[in-house]
Amino acid sequence: MTIELLVFGVVMIVCGYLIGVKKLWQLLAGVQVKRAKNPEKTANFLATLMLIVGAFVVTMGVVGITPAEMVLTPVVFVLLLAVLYVNVKMMR
Repeated sequence: MTIELLVFGVVMIVCGYLIGVKKLWQLLAGVQVKRAKNPEKTANFLATLMLIVGAFVVTMGVVGITPAEMVLTPVVFVLLLAVLYVNVKMMR
């Protein structure tokens, strides 16, 4: 078990829950949800992605991937690509 991955994954799951269910859109750094064509769809897309990524990271932590950087580097890259996608395709 890798504690760093477990903690990071749980934080991602909690943030995804807060953004998607509790509508705390101010947690989305780099995205102005109020400028989006459809703010609800934009927030739900990013929240769902964060939940999926968080579950993946927790799974990798339980499996015991030794260097956490092997998992966290692609995860951060995917999240940055998602923010770029939202800023390009879903904004007015």
